[in-house]
Amino acid sequence: FDAIDITRYSNPRLSTIQQNVQEISDKCVEDLLLRVSYPRPASHITVPFSFVEGESIAWPREDR
Repeated sequence: FDAIDITRYSNPRLSTIQQNVQEISDKCVEDLLLRVSYPRPASHITVPFSFVEGESIAWPREDR
């Protein structure tokens, strides 16, 4: 997860998700500060991500 460097050394090389940790942190702090000032229900925040394909996945076989 998070496309950390250790995934390059596993065999097979792991597939991971790359996220913008800075953007996630910024949005969390912004939401927290707003919730302290203006109490409200929890919110759902979505940030972009990308899939980093390794060798730990396989497409379904046609013979199944």
